[in-house]
Amino acid sequence: MKLLLKLSKEAIRYRGLYAIAILSTLILTVINLAAPKVLSAMTGIVSEGVDDAGMKRVWNLTLILVVLYLARVAFRFLNNYLAHKAAWYLVGDMRTRTYDKLLPTGQLKWPIPVFGGLGLLLAGYGVLTLLKKRKDEET
Repeated sequence: MKLLLKLSKEAIRYRGLYAIAILSTLILTVINLAAPKVLSAMTGIVSEGVDDAGMKRVWNLTLILVVLYLARVAFRFLNNYLAHKAAWYLVGDMRTRTYDKLLPTGQLKWPIPVFGGLGLLLAGYGVLTLLKKRKDEET
């Protein structure tokens, strides 16, 4: 719970991005609830029999449905993009704050040569083991 509170305090800087992302999620929900209603109305008109007035109404409902689906795409993109952008900035800020605390201690610099050397040793051991295994299979 403490971690969540700390993250919330940090995320306040990006409240505008998060607010728009939340608003677009709510609009997406409304669109997702409205589209089946429009389809249901279209189905009802067609099932009753189509005359000229009914056909005009079907075309109007089709236009509304196309607009709803285009709005759905736009708001889905807006939601995903802004939430990702805010999270990206938040993670970047947290990384910077963490690295600023680690760099003076030298904790980031010493493991690199050690792990690099160990990696080379393990890779060499793997190659030697593979060569030995192939040689044993040939004989």
